[in-house]
Amino acid sequence: MFFPVLYLSGLFILVSNLLGVLPYSFTITASAAVTFFFYINFFFWINLAGYRQHKDALFQILLPPGVPIQMVPFLVLVEGVSYAARLFSLSVRLFANMMSGHGLLKILGSFMYPIILSSSVQFNFMLFPPMVLVFAVAFLELAVAFLQAYVFVVLVCIYLNDVICMH
Repeated sequence: MFFPVLYLSGLFILVSNLLGVLPYSFTITASAAVTFFFYINFFFWINLAGYRQHKDALFQILLPPGVPIQMVPFLVLVEGVSYAARLFSLSVRLFANMMSGHGLLKILGSFMYPIILSSSVQFNFMLFPPMVLVFAVAFLELAVAFLQAYVFVVLVCIYLNDVICMH
């Protein structure tokens, strides 16, 4: 039932991440506003799906069984903040990884441009180590683009499973 939304969200994140690896482009997942939109959207729909299935019993997620009555208000507050922070940390993780990787790639690329322009023919062998570093970081950034889309979808599936199956 949730497959189309999760598939399209993962595909959107993957394509956005891959577009950001292209030179002179920007990935929208490196924007905190976009990843926060994902957080709000998934938080609302996951909780709505859980509430539709379990009604008021959904709130048992916030209170583990066997807790002394004196600790209930404090524990509900702590569990509520922890519950809301899961998806928020997921969006911050996506934003931070995309921003830092793309930033590093742009910095290394901007250092390479003056080196290439100032090098003479006899010193071309000195260009090899910095070029290898830039290509290694670019390959790593491609891997991170795939990995972040995968991690986002898998963690949203885990959070959805927690609400639907009431661990």
